[in-house]
Amino acid sequence: MSIAILGAGLSGLSCAFQLEKYGITPIVFEKKGYIGDSSCTAGIYLNNLSRLFMNPFSYLNKKYKLELFPLNSLKRVTINSPSKKAVIQGKEGYIFQRGPKENSIENQIFKKIKTPINLSTLVTFDSIKNHFDYIVVATGDENIARELGVWEDTYNTYTRTAIIKGRFDKTSAMVWFNTEFCKSGFAFLIPESSKSANLGLVVNDITPREINYFWKQFLETQNLDYIITETKESKNGCGFINTKAMRDNNIYFVGNTGGFTDSFIGIGAINAIESGILAGEAIANKLSYNQLIKPMLDHNTKINEFRRLMNLLNNKDFDNIVNIIKLPLAKRMIYQNPILKASMLAPIVKYINE
Repeated sequence: MSIAILGAGLSGLSCAFQLEKYGITPIVFEKKGYIGDSSCTAGIYLNNLSRLFMNPFSYLNKKYKLELFPLNSLKRVTINSPSKKAVIQGKEGYIFQRGPKENSIENQIFKKIKTPINLSTLVTFDSIKNHFDYIVVATGDENIARELGVWEDTYNTYTRTAIIKGRFDKTSAMVWFNTEFCKSGFAFLIPESSKSANLGLVVNDITPREINYFWKQFLETQNLDYIITETKESKNGCGFINTKAMRDNNIYFVGNTGGFTDSFIGIGAINAIESGILAGEAIANKLSYNQLIKPMLDHNTKINEFRRLMNLLNNKDFDNIVNIIKLPLAKRMIYQNPILKASMLAPIVKYINE
C-alpha cells in the first residue's frame, strides 16, 4: 500500500501518526524546510465553540493515544466592540503553541512519529496522483480541492499577525469586533508568554495592499503601541468539501484543506489533528472517511450560521451584543455553563438568518 501525504502540518503529521499504528509508513512531502509555520504563534481553543464536552487534549489522549500539551488554560476573555467591553472569566478554553518552537503542537506530534519527512520538496497533485494508492491532501489551503471542483467557499479573509512585546496575562485573551478596521472580521490578542503575544487582524474581502489601511486603523483607534518584532500576512479561505461531488475514493482532504476550520473566528487546530487521524484510520481499515468526519463537518456547518449572521451586523449591533454578554444571567447561562455549546443555538441563528 503506497500513501502520499502532501503537507507536514497538524493534519498531515497526525495522519502519519495514525498510519504508523498499523505498521504503515507513508511518504510525506513538505514544501517548507521546517515543521510548523514560519513564525511562532499562539493558537486558541474555546470550549463553547467546540463540539467536545471534555478537555480536548484529554480527548485526543484517551481516544487516540496522542498526548499533547497546551501552553496554558484560558481563564479570561475580553470582548471589545466599538464602545463597549465585556470580560468573561472561567474555564474558557486553552492556549497552545504553534510554529517552529519545540513545544508547538506540530513539533509535539512530529517527535512521536518515525516517518521521514521530505522537507523542501514541492510536488504537485497532478504529478503524483497516478503513482500512489492513496493521497492525503494536508496542504493547509483549498487550492487542490478548488482545482478538482469540490470546494465551496464560506468566508475569505486577509490576515496580518504580529509578534508583540509587553506584559501579558498568560491566561487571558482579547478580541475586537469593529467594522471600521475589520469589516465583518475580527482582531485578537493571544499571549504566548508573559512577555510576548500575537496580535492579529482578520479582514474579509480585501486585497493584500489594503491591509495596511485597516491595520493602521486598528492600532490607532485602540491606542495600541506595543513593540512589534515580526509581522506575517496570509490569505485565508474557509469553506467545505463537497463530499457528494468527490468521486475519487483514494483522495482524503484533511485539516483546513478539508473544511475543518470554522468560518466564525477561524478555530480548527483540534479538528485538523482529528481529521488527519481519521484519514489514517479510514485508509488502514478501509472505512468510510466521509462517515468518520461527519460529526465534525456537521458541527462546522452549524457554527457557520454564526458567521452568516455576523456578516450582517453593524457596529451598533456589536455594541448591543456585548451589552447582553455583560449581563450576569447571560454569563451564567452561556460562558459559565459547561453543557451549553454554541452549536445548540445554531437553529435559532439559522432562523434569524433566513
